[in-house]
Amino acid sequence: MEQRGRRRLRLLGVPVDTFDSVQELREYVVSLINNGESNQVIFLTHNMLFRARRKRETMQMLEQSALVLPAEPSIIKGLSFVYREALTSLVSIEVVLSILGALEGVRNTSVYVLGGKQKRTVRVYQNLRASYPHMLFVGYHPGGLKAEQEASVIEAIRKASPTLLLTSKGLPKQERWLYHYKNEFKPGITLYCRDCFDVFIGKKKRPMQKELHQRGGFKLSRLLVYPIYGIMLMSNRMKLKRMVVDE
Repeated sequence: MEQRGRRRLRLLGVPVDTFDSVQELREYVVSLINNGESNQVIFLTHNMLFRARRKRETMQMLEQSALVLPAEPSIIKGLSFVYREALTSLVSIEVVLSILGALEGVRNTSVYVLGGKQKRTVRVYQNLRASYPHMLFVGYHPGGLKAEQEASVIEAIRKASPTLLLTSKGLPKQERWLYHYKNEFKPGITLYCRDCFDVFIGKKKRPMQKELHQRGGFKLSRLLVYPIYGIMLMSNRMKLKRMVVDE
């Protein structure tokens, strides 16, 4: 399925989106802010891939997400192997920076920051506001939410009506929290990125991009590291080949 440069593929039955270029990703993100919906962006990890195969809620969350982007080498290399194509991925933090850059170029876009510890959250908020002066930053709240706090935090987000709800560590159930309260948020984009806040405040360096950017097929060495995964990928590849032949 293709839409504005997005190509939705299937890895072991789980949806994964790819783009030919960062520019296509940026254009697709901008298109989301005008579709009148709450759009969740998810970074698919190896663990989440297998959780989706076991748990119906996780699979539904991925199916209903506006974007499911490969976040680990095992995902993008698995796709490359199954589809026999040289696919490329971006590190999660680079995707988030691309999204922020794309939104800054649109008038009246705004960001709400949720997650992390109090002092770190304030620093993230201040650093982002300084880095993206043409965007509105409409609020922040630390993570570690208790059950009795959730209603007031959700109400604060609704009133702020951000174009982007940017979340990180400390959010209960992470991506599933955003999915659970999806209908509570006004139209815009919601996103969870585990290590983004640490990068924004200099606590962590940007992850190395070499392996994720590397083009090429799935290496045999990775099949040996993930033997069960490798067998499943081989089956997925053969099934896809049969489908193409039948067509």
